[in-house]
Amino acid sequence: MVDASGDAADLSALAARPAVQVETGPEAHERHAAFCARALCGPAQHADWVAQWARHVNPDIVFITVAEGDRRHLCLPLEVVDEGLGRVAIPVGGRHANGCFPAMTPDAALPPPADLSAMMAKALRAVRPDIALIAL
Repeated sequence: MVDASGDAADLSALAARPAVQVETGPEAHERHAAFCARALCGPAQHADWVAQWARHVNPDIVFITVAEGDRRHLCLPLEVVDEGLGRVAIPVGGRHANGCFPAMTPDAALPPPADLSAMMAKALRAVRPDIALIAL
């Protein structure tokens, strides 16, 4: 889990690394679909699954993307749910999302996991400060 409400680590050393972006809305769904068409993608993160989940179950979806310029490496769709005392970003489908791995390019150049987690939390907090936690 990633604490999306606490202070992030100093990210100044990561300036040359890929950037993390958080997107929402219909255009984000379209960009996710285009990315999935050329990336490695499991059923639980496929654009069709995410679109149907958003249409019929929970429309509050955020897409966390890791990219270098216009070149995307990873896209992770998360749904936002109320859990206890706060809002939590979880894999689309929650417990139903068996095999929930982000869509990725085969040659994805990603920061180390701890750095990537901090970058994801910081990006999510900037766009959706109402989300307290990312539960992966």
